[in-house]
Amino acid sequence: MKFLDILSTALTSLWRNKVRTILTILAVFIGSFAISLTSGVNIGVNEFITTQLGSIGAKDLIQVQAKQEDGTATDDDQPKAYNPEKNKQGAAGNFVQLQPKDVEKLKKLNGVKRIETSQEPTFEYVEGQNGKKYQFSASAVVPSFNLKMLAGKAANWDAQEPEVTILENYVKALGYKNNQEAVGKKLSLVIKSAEGEEKTVTATIVGVQEKNALMSSGDGWVNDSFAKEVLAFNQKGLPKSMTENFPVLLVTVKDADAAEKVKDEIVKAGYQASTFEDQVKTILNFVNAVTGGLILFGVISLIAATFGIVNTLFMSVQERTREIGLKKALGLSRGKVFQIFAWEAGLIGFFGSALGLLAAMGTGSIINSLAADSFLSGLPQLTLVQFAVVPSVSIILLIMLIAFLAGALPARRAARLDPIDALRSE
Repeated sequence: MKFLDILSTALTSLWRNKVRTILTILAVFIGSFAISLTSGVNIGVNEFITTQLGSIGAKDLIQVQAKQEDGTATDDDQPKAYNPEKNKQGAAGNFVQLQPKDVEKLKKLNGVKRIETSQEPTFEYVEGQNGKKYQFSASAVVPSFNLKMLAGKAANWDAQEPEVTILENYVKALGYKNNQEAVGKKLSLVIKSAEGEEKTVTATIVGVQEKNALMSSGDGWVNDSFAKEVLAFNQKGLPKSMTENFPVLLVTVKDADAAEKVKDEIVKAGYQASTFEDQVKTILNFVNAVTGGLILFGVISLIAATFGIVNTLFMSVQERTREIGLKKALGLSRGKVFQIFAWEAGLIGFFGSALGLLAAMGTGSIINSLAADSFLSGLPQLTLVQFAVVPSVSIILLIMLIAFLAGALPARRAARLDPIDALRSE
């Protein structure tokens, strides 16, 4: 008996008791549906995060913070004594900040190219050519960021004249017909000092960019010298203790491939450090942990379904005892008998998993459509539920394997039946 004959016999025998087989397949279907749908959500969210954050680039950036003291009390649960030296080191409450001396220390490390502070320029509002005023926030551009431009170019970090890029939703609001028309125009920005003094500055719009759903950089980017000019005016009148403390420093390395090595050196120097990829991995690990927990419910359903498979095949062996005896008396080997029943279990797994996957795909399509029109309308780049060939096929094969193993016990019992005793059975 060839493999195709074994498979054909298993398929025929499987449908002798249609109701029992369908109920068993439905049990597998539930587990497969839950696992497939949750896996689809995992793929969709991971793809979105990887695409959005991965497109930014910034592999040569390291985020540095001062090492923080744990807790607010000593080991005996008493309040900590005041330490004037701690305040000199730049502590805001319990959060220790970095100072200019830390910047100088980090600059001396091998592989460090440039260091930027986390202090950002603040704009009071922006005024368009139509006279309308809008709130506006922008950060100093990071050279290694890959900004997706719809028109023009990204602001040049090294530029000496004020440059600014704006998001696409500002174009028509500021009175321009389209993205191309906005490029090259002068933009009026009003800034305010800590003393309340206002000043109008102008910058050239060099580009219009697409908004990145996960990278919130405000409403645009400005070049470094312009950012420092605005920041200096913002801080006018503030004490040094407020202008020379930095919660975070951005370290740019000379070689992106050596970022991990430089990060280790920074940690050895007594700081907390993380690369951009570390932050992406943290987000992905969180998503995977959540979806992994949901997949567990599908696995529990699948485990329950395996008992149904075992029960179905045991009953099938009991009903077909004389048939098994006759086949063995005619020369069918134990191995072939085992394979027939094992493949019956495998086929139950195949039908249940395939139907569950198809149902998950259909449900995922409906969810994507509803989400795009409701709670995900602001994230057009996100397709919440996605399916890939390899994970989908893997789910089917894994469930078939589990079903095959579940059918091994009743299949073994069928294979061990004595043909004479089987023929005598009623």
